[in-house]
Amino acid sequence: NFGHFVDFSSKLVHNIQKMNNFVGGTVMGKVDDNKLSKRNALLKTAFDLFAEKGFAKTTISDIVEKAGLAKGTF
Repeated sequence: NFGHFVDFSSKLVHNIQKMNNFVGGTVMGKVDDNKLSKRNALLKTAFDLFAEKGFAKTTISDIVEKAGLAKGTF
């Protein structure tokens, strides 16, 4: 069921983000936070589009456009 997959993936991305906020016991800087936020946005958007359109029909352009990021970010 794709609904369960999307729900699971959203929770996974959220938990990864929480865990990645600490590197070696120190809080990451703002630049690292921005990179992580963009990465997580790309992952979540990709999961959503894969569930909606299918893996084979989803392009990088689709992912970055829906995530609101520049193609070079990917």
